[in-house]
Amino acid sequence: MQQANPDLLADFPQAAVNCLKKAGVVDDQFTKEDFENASGSGAQPAEYPFDVMDPKVQTCLYSLGYSVKVDE
Repeated sequence: MQQANPDLLADFPQAAVNCLKKAGVVDDQFTKEDFENASGSGAQPAEYPFDVMDPKVQTCLYSLGYSVKVDE
């Protein structure tokens, strides 16, 4: 958790965005709102602007308690 959230933010979506930026998988323009919109409400499949299978992305998301369903 501390690796993905070194600032120990209680705002997990912002912590995820910070981690993804630090990992270099999103640019500096990517915001918390972008992350929340991509995540969807659960009723719609998530459409992230990055590869959820990337190990860097998985570290950020999994460490913060996010899971992503991947259809094959």
